[in-house]
Amino acid sequence: MYLNASLGVARALVRSQLEERGIRPEDVLPEAGPLLVHTTVPDNAYVNAVTDAGLRALHLPATYPLDDRGRVIPHGVCQPIGRLAWDAGEQGIACRSATKGAPTTGEELAYFSRQRLHVERIEQFADWFS
Repeated sequence: MYLNASLGVARALVRSQLEERGIRPEDVLPEAGPLLVHTTVPDNAYVNAVTDAGLRALHLPATYPLDDRGRVIPHGVCQPIGRLAWDAGEQGIACRSATKGAPTTGEELAYFSRQRLHVERIEQFADWFS
């Protein structure tokens, strides 16, 4: 399960996914847009793909989520890291967001659903996206 650490990252992700399909956010009917689900993630130690030291340990460049030429590092590079983390019993991977338009300090969490998350609140698209 992929989680966004901030509203800014969540908005950027939705905007990016819609734009890939030729849709603008303002064209989405309020009742048809994605819901925002609020939850609290357990304060566990997650694999670190946020700091330079964490990226070095994972053999990823300090420029992550971009390579040295400014291109997004493909999923195929990151998926084996995720598989190793899962197999090692890790709880998830905290990473810098690669979402187009996300804040430069934006983070995401690949949460490995070993524990069920409690839904605290759900917001309709028109209430959270504007």
